[in-house]
Amino acid sequence: MIENIDEMYKVKNEENSAAQYYKYKGAKGRVGVITPMSCSFCSTCNRIRVTSNGAIKLCLHSKEELDIKPYLNKPLIFREIMKENILEKPQKHHLNENQQSDTNRNMYQIGG
Repeated sequence: MIENIDEMYKVKNEENSAAQYYKYKGAKGRVGVITPMSCSFCSTCNRIRVTSNGAIKLCLHSKEELDIKPYLNKPLIFREIMKENILEKPQKHHLNENQQSDTNRNMYQIGG
């Protein structure tokens, strides 16, 4: 759709970026468009998110969260908990199956 805008053109993606970037002829900035339904980026996702209340989310579109606050003053346990959970990061979201995100938060509440 964005490619149909006159003088808007696709620019090179950044490595591991979820967005496809576009520039408008003569503009200084660029626009990033994320399309998780039509262009899944799960296979290159290398992110986990930490919510403002101290939980980690391994997938932006999952309701699964782990409260990490109890481990913050225990570095060895924290390291093991993080390692175990990162290894359990889902391989893909289920947006195409459910037609919606499973998360129980809005994107602005997650920081994604």
